[in-house]
Amino acid sequence: MDPIPDHSLANETPSFQPARKIGIDFRLAYHRQAGITRYTHNLLQALDQCNSTHHFTVFHHRKQPAHRRYPKRWSHRTLLSPVHHPWEQRTLQMELQWPRLDLVHFPDFIGPYFTSLPTVITVHDLAWLYWPEILDEPARAYYGQLEKAIVHARVVLVPSRHTQSDLERSYPAAKSKTRVIPHAVDPVFLDQTHGNGFGSRSQATKLSLPANYLLHVGTIEPRKNIPVLLETFQAVRQKSRISDLKLVLAGAQGWLYGDLADLITRKGLDSHCIFPGQLTEGGLISAYTQALCVLHPALYEGFGFPLLESMACGTPVVASSASCLPEIGGSAVQYADPNDVDGLASQVLSILHDPELAQSMVAKGYERVSEFSWSRTARQTLSAYYEAMDTN
Repeated sequence: MDPIPDHSLANETPSFQPARKIGIDFRLAYHRQAGITRYTHNLLQALDQCNSTHHFTVFHHRKQPAHRRYPKRWSHRTLLSPVHHPWEQRTLQMELQWPRLDLVHFPDFIGPYFTSLPTVITVHDLAWLYWPEILDEPARAYYGQLEKAIVHARVVLVPSRHTQSDLERSYPAAKSKTRVIPHAVDPVFLDQTHGNGFGSRSQATKLSLPANYLLHVGTIEPRKNIPVLLETFQAVRQKSRISDLKLVLAGAQGWLYGDLADLITRKGLDSHCIFPGQLTEGGLISAYTQALCVLHPALYEGFGFPLLESMACGTPVVASSASCLPEIGGSAVQYADPNDVDGLASQVLSILHDPELAQSMVAKGYERVSEFSWSRTARQTLSAYYEAMDTN
């Protein structure tokens, strides 16, 4: 089994550290419940379980209700600075003057750079550099601040070596500051309900899904390589012994969605593709556990949550060999070039027609996903905090 990435930090936090005052930004949670919010939520919970002596303060949006402010035993503070707004940097400069903190962590790419406070930022991917058309003008202005945020930051966290390479190539100022700390699968996927496997049936939500289907999870956008996904599915249907095979595409409607319907019609796949939309966690668990195989031919990912989620639910995965996916999936996933329809289809067919191979991949998947944990992520993030606070 391939090892998970070398994080360039000690696996355990130092044996003794004086108590520090650390702030973590969680304002985005009021607006969105997607990837970055889930990352921050899981990190906060895992940091809380580390039982460190530090004093943590979580920054919230002014409209965030009290019952959604956690961890409960930490301090919580409302910031009036608007998220992703042109005024954000200047207002943060004023709001972060008091009470004085030793460090602030901004998990949503852009940290404050008009402040003397030491900062840590998390850069999840650089997709907008490859597909700039996905950004509207406000988003382009927001991500356009990344270089300033990197220059100011003491440490820049990334979830994979591939993202580290991307970042350091595009932003040379990041070269001495980048630390690779992988994310992990959301704990909701890790219920111990499948014997020695993880499984998650106790959390599953009943969905009306076909008996036999391949599953794709992700926003409908160019980097997900949807045209190749459809061509691969079509090739699998033509060669598979499963006559009623369907393709379920679970995810939000990205900016490619309008063209997708036409593409599906041209390929004669209207009656074979199902779009349940963006599913709840329980719905995702159900979709994963019932799928014959997860097909993920993405051109670009910063981390690749669907791979770990599939493994946790006991479902074999075929993925592209692009970006960070082999780094995350290791030998528990079958790979092919993202432009090789025949290669991807061949990998899927081998799983559908060889039960022993499928079971072997499930076992490897359980082993692989167990190597990623939010506890480990939290310990290494604490080490990054110490490094940032001790760097002049």
